[in-house]
Amino acid sequence: MVSNMHLSHDVLCKIVIETIVQYLGNEGADVHVESQLEAEYGLDSTELVCVAVDLERRLGLDLKQIRFGQLKTPNDIADAVGDLFGRRASFPTPALANA
Repeated sequence: MVSNMHLSHDVLCKIVIETIVQYLGNEGADVHVESQLEAEYGLDSTELVCVAVDLERRLGLDLKQIRFGQLKTPNDIADAVGDLFGRRASFPTPALANA
């Protein structure tokens, strides 16, 4: 059985950043909530789709309605996920990389 939890915006940002860092490897060590993903790290819309797939797996959610190619920062991505599922929505417990 999948347990549910409420994820704050800060926790969503942390999960988004961890997912991006994992995708980028060493190159992404300094990613923060307002990092410009394309300008600073060269993540284009195709690569953001790869990040989105990884994020879907971690969160256990369907994020296909989100247009990741239009999002510029980890904060934007966390906002979009939060807006899609409601700020107080119950999410499956994410599989955190270091957990």
